[in-house]
Amino acid sequence: MVVSAPLLGLGLLMICAGALLVWYSYRGGEGRVETRAAGVFFFGPIPIVFGGGRRMFAVVAALVVLLFVLSLVLSQPGSFWG
Repeated sequence: MVVSAPLLGLGLLMICAGALLVWYSYRGGEGRVETRAAGVFFFGPIPIVFGGGRRMFAVVAALVVLLFVLSLVLSQPGSFWG
């Protein structure tokens, strides 16, 4: 299996960014903080959006649609990545 160097670098960069965000969120703070979260679970090709309020759901759903269309376009023969 050949690993693409740009994708590997992007994955490592995302892991580091996530670790920094977690560290930043826990480095102290006073009082109670209310948070909301949303997520996406891919069951095969079908994305399932969960969590958050109505507005958060709309934002995550729009991102899922955008990423899904982008992946379809880039997976076609003759595209930039294909």
